[in-house]
Amino acid sequence: DLYMCYGAKRYYPMVFIDEGQDLAVSEFELIRSFNKSAVINVYGDLGQRVNNHGISSWDALNTIGSFSRYHINENYRNTVQITEFVSDEFMMSMTALGLNGPEVDLCTESQLVHERIIAPKDRKAIVYKSQDALDRFTIDLNGYEVFSIGEVKGMEFETVFVIPNEMTDNE
Repeated sequence: DLYMCYGAKRYYPMVFIDEGQDLAVSEFELIRSFNKSAVINVYGDLGQRVNNHGISSWDALNTIGSFSRYHINENYRNTVQITEFVSDEFMMSMTALGLNGPEVDLCTESQLVHERIIAPKDRKAIVYKSQDALDRFTIDLNGYEVFSIGEVKGMEFETVFVIPNEMTDNE
């Protein structure tokens, strides 16, 4: 709003956008209007788009300029086990470059209680899609940080439990 009323107060020669798949074309157009001659770098993964207004194809950005595109399929942020689990589960082709860690396990609610006992100091999170999925839990969730999918993006924890009910593959 301030830009529209008073004009740009500061020029940025380079703009970096992370999680670009979750921005709408109109948001990219607005960013370009603020920085007409800036170099814009957009980072993202269409397979992780969780906002309905986000772009579904990188071609959608052709309206604001031409881009060089680079595809990276290496994952260094997660353990080898997590990367391989996700790659197998969702039929992806990711190369695991992370450290070794524990195997990915599917568990029950009662196993969550056990996990709290054996790893009390770990930062633990439970990730859910809808309040309905979370409301079905019968155990006490004290000691866990509880997040919706939209809230947890970009965060890291030692132990994460996902309630996959109603989640899409991207989520």
